[in-house]
Amino acid sequence: MSVATNYRRGSYRKDIQVLTNDPANKEITFSIQATILETLSALPAFVDFGRVPVGARKAIDISLSNNGAEPIVIRQVRVSPAEHLRISPPQGFSLNPGEKKQLSLTLLATLTPGTMNGSVLIMTDTAHLPEKNISVRAEIITHR
Repeated sequence: MSVATNYRRGSYRKDIQVLTNDPANKEITFSIQATILETLSALPAFVDFGRVPVGARKAIDISLSNNGAEPIVIRQVRVSPAEHLRISPPQGFSLNPGEKKQLSLTLLATLTPGTMNGSVLIMTDTAHLPEKNISVRAEIITHR
């Protein structure tokens, strides 16, 4: 049995029920428990800028951690929508096992109030984790 660990982290439990022809044990349940660790973790995993006035700038730090046993090369970091979000550093860098790096995500509030949904896309050289996506949200409000 294999377990797809995409979009999962922390404790995981799966029960498998097997029907048999044994009259005394017609059904057997196998339980599998695991702790799923992310090779590349990002905190926060979701960025919510909250309420930001029109025309303002607000920055939030994102911490990337290599929890694996091999170095991870971050090839590129992209933000969307690019007209409202900036990331520093945008260029590539390496993370050795156990190493952390801070990224600074800056919101440039639009001239129109409303909800802004976006993302940070982290592209790696790792075959089992070619990219990691962080959702971004903000509510742009008029000055009060």
